[in-house]
Amino acid sequence: MIKPVRKESIRNLSYYESKSHFYTFGYTLKGWGENDLINLFADRKVLLLNQVHQQKIVSFSDRLFKPEADGIVVSAPFRVAVIKTADCLPLFFFSTSVRLAGIVHCGWRGIVAGIVDNLMKLLESRDKLANIFFILGAAIEWQCYEIKDDVQAEFERKFSKQKATEIIRKNDHKLFLDLKEAVRTILTENKISREQIFNIGSCTYCNPELPSFRRTKSGTDRIYNYIYINE
Repeated sequence: MIKPVRKESIRNLSYYESKSHFYTFGYTLKGWGENDLINLFADRKVLLLNQVHQQKIVSFSDRLFKPEADGIVVSAPFRVAVIKTADCLPLFFFSTSVRLAGIVHCGWRGIVAGIVDNLMKLLESRDKLANIFFILGAAIEWQCYEIKDDVQAEFERKFSKQKATEIIRKNDHKLFLDLKEAVRTILTENKISREQIFNIGSCTYCNPELPSFRRTKSGTDRIYNYIYINE
């Protein structure tokens, strides 16, 4: 994976972007709106979602306008798949053998509901999983994501006891959720190797340049995470 490089839009809004032979992906920092993103991709078609923290994934279609879903699959160039986040984990993916890329919104509810499991079934029907790579985007890291017993119970129902203890961490009598480890666990259980999974590594809560709902407790500022297939 090529490390994302910081760039500036014509309105001096900052974002990070990585471009390879197959695909381009990136994410915005604070201060962006939907129109800013659409203007950035004026020569492309952009699909945003009405995200509902569930398991539905849609294929990009020119006829769609903000469908109710939490994931997008793209199979043609000039189409930009977008997910908004403010602590949840954006999971980018792309194939190195066929025109196939996309992004999934992985909050704790979506993970428990099965969105990553649904993604694996969808990808397996389109390509060999050995050809697909995944990028864990900027999200809240486990040290900053304290949870309560009810969320712990949801993950203990979904994962084995051993796996749940690796995803729900305990520190100073408090519970913390590792979203990235939860997603990595599902990927590796579906025979995705660790070498196919990359981590951007930035924590939304700790980085003041990134929107974080947990840090601000309010606001509508969001990260616009995007990916598209190169021509």
